[in-house]
Amino acid sequence: MQSLLKSTSLVQRAYWLIRLRWVAIAALAAATLGASEFMGVSLPVERLYTIAVVVFLYNLGLYELLRYWTQGGREPSDARIGSILAMQISMDLFILTAILHFSGGIENPFFLFFAFHMIIASILRSRLESYLQATLAVMLFGGWSCWKRWRGCRIILSKGSPDMGSTRTAGMSWALCLCSVSRCISSCT
Repeated sequence: MQSLLKSTSLVQRAYWLIRLRWVAIAALAAATLGASEFMGVSLPVERLYTIAVVVFLYNLGLYELLRYWTQGGREPSDARIGSILAMQISMDLFILTAILHFSGGIENPFFLFFAFHMIIASILRSRLESYLQATLAVMLFGGWSCWKRWRGCRIILSKGSPDMGSTRTAGMSWALCLCSVSRCISSCT
């Protein structure tokens, strides 16, 4: 695995994330259409489509930026590309949190995509940076879960669906966050 990562430049990794995001944009649009039109799920489709358009524009901007930096065979610095990779993963986590907020939250099985982002971060970034991304993911998901629970608001309700955003789930999320932070600190020393 290490030799594979050494043979793949950071620029190629950044382009790979951009290609994955094109697939995610299409999947978000298709899932929104399928759930709202064919499955009868009540969704704030305008907001979800707006998120898809914003992510499309954001991804197009990243693509054009990388293309500009690599024009004529130029190789941007590792620090520059590393910061783009970190920013992409962080932005994806914020976007995923917004998508979950408007599409059912913890009742939506796509909350598992937080784990995929952590796998991607661990492949593309250093150990410390992966722990920082994991901490951000847990803080976003845990904070959002707590907010949903204690605010008592639910964006999407299917008839008869149980409230899965319990205090226990939020508490476990914050416990994971503390573990991530402590692991992050211990790996810095």
